[in-house]
Amino acid sequence: MSSGDTPPIGPTSLFVALGLAGLTAVAALVYPLVPFPEERAMRAKYEYFAAHKDELDAVYIGSSRMLRGIDPRIVDADLSARGRPFRSFNFGMDGMMALESDFVMRKLLDLDPARLRFVLFEANTWYGGFDAKFGNPGTDPHSQRSVYWHTVPQTMKALETLWCSDQPAWERLRFAGTHVETMVWKLVSYGQGTRIFAKFAGTDADEISAEISVDEIAEARGYQPMEGLTDRFHTEGREVFLTPQAQAKYPEMIAAIPVANATAASLATYNFRALRSQYETAAAHGTELVYVVMPTVRGTPDPLTLHATSHVPVLFHYNDPQKYASIFAIDRRHDIGHLSRLGTEELSALIASSLADEMERSQ
Repeated sequence: MSSGDTPPIGPTSLFVALGLAGLTAVAALVYPLVPFPEERAMRAKYEYFAAHKDELDAVYIGSSRMLRGIDPRIVDADLSARGRPFRSFNFGMDGMMALESDFVMRKLLDLDPARLRFVLFEANTWYGGFDAKFGNPGTDPHSQRSVYWHTVPQTMKALETLWCSDQPAWERLRFAGTHVETMVWKLVSYGQGTRIFAKFAGTDADEISAEISVDEIAEARGYQPMEGLTDRFHTEGREVFLTPQAQAKYPEMIAAIPVANATAASLATYNFRALRSQYETAAAHGTELVYVVMPTVRGTPDPLTLHATSHVPVLFHYNDPQKYASIFAIDRRHDIGHLSRLGTEELSALIASSLADEMERSQ
């Protein structure tokens, strides 16, 4: 062999190449078989939505604030009483932030629901980090839920969000590495063999962890109140909220909200490409995307500024104690972050009224 010739591929190189090709082929076959995550009843909710997709006019997507704060039955009854027959479903999930919510929205729209008119999307800030505290699957990078939403496009969106952010460079690099690692787990279906086999064998159990049953999901259409939950994950916040110190501080926190809301937010680090993509996806499916700001204990100037600058055309903003004083009363809170049943009833009626106005406006 002359010095200019390319050396032949040795047996080791060949076996490595064949191994990688085989791994890629198997991963490509297994990838679409991985079922929706069971954590916090996500798969049960997805399966309910899939079975009833052509009966629904709206879906609510967001964190536990939405899960515990909007009762579709109240919204639907109110709108029906106004002469507008309506049926909606609550796809709120504990700890579901904007990137995961965006993924869920796309998965639901991919089912091509026949009459879905509205996606009510909680206005959470795009955030590219993780916080695995409290055992929350929505913020744990190694949970089934986190791995499942780390498709290549969604991971690229997470990395772009990090690039836009003003977090320290070392933290952005650390989070970026975690996103890429989680994406690889997704691509190779790491640890999913048992779940896939169990699903096809009909022996799998949807790990709803006694928080909510499939029948309850159907009866309440995805809504679940804080009242009645007994696990430590959900009861700790209530115990803290009932302390004299927290009760005394609550009015001060509420009084500070209007001041914060009146301040124009800087959007220099906002991921506008992700936002535009959301609206384009919703429009392509004939669905109107409505951003919703739930009542909280902090100011929310970002969505207000996005709305004022026309980046968010329709905004249902309920984080306003001056306009909606009753839902900020202390007995309307179950804990610092979630409404009580009474607060949910009032907010659900407000949402029905806002939807009626929006339907009237868009006719």
